Amino acid sequence: MAKTAPPPNDGGIVVVLTLLVAALAYGMITAVSTYAKQATDRYTAAANEGGARRLSRLLSGWANISNAIVHVILVIAITNDREKYLAAGLDDADDLTGATVLAVLNTLVGLNSLRNSGKMTAFVWNMFIITAGTLLPPVWAKFFSVGLATWPYIAVFLWLGIFAFESTGFFASITWFALGDKEAKA
Repeated sequence: MAKTAPPPNDGGIVVVLTLLVAALAYGMITAVSTYAKQATDRYTAAANEGGARRLSRLLSGWANISNAIVHVILVIAITNDREKYLAAGLDDADDLTGATVLAVLNTLVGLNSLRNSGKMTAFVWNMFIITAGTLLPPVWAKFFSVGLATWPYIAVFLWLGIFAFESTGFFASITWFALGDKEAKA
């Protein structure tokens, strides 16, 4: 019995690319506007943890935890129908160790951020994730060359969810780091 490839998902490529760009733009604009508000507050009133610093910290923490949740959902989806994902060209379906480790690490970094004790950890981790995740050929190149054409829609959706939370974590942790620890002098 010969296996046939699933029908291509070509119709959504333009929409997916537009959403990827929109996610990056939204993350960048939000981070910059948060930073600008904080910088303005330094000269008008004493900025405190209740302001932009707190928002950036919370966004960073919850983005990492959300990223972990999406990785767990992806692992569960693949585990429930591994053959379908392998047939569709998702090579990671063979070994889910990487996705599981990323879920654990993202949870730890996110919880550390939410406890207000992991600014440097969040900064370094999210810089690594966005750089490695974007620049490593097996990750996004495979998504664009194979994933959009053959992966099941749930895998494409979860992959985009991972991208959205990685981007949010990156921009929020950069902003949190840039805002520093010092309180403004009134």
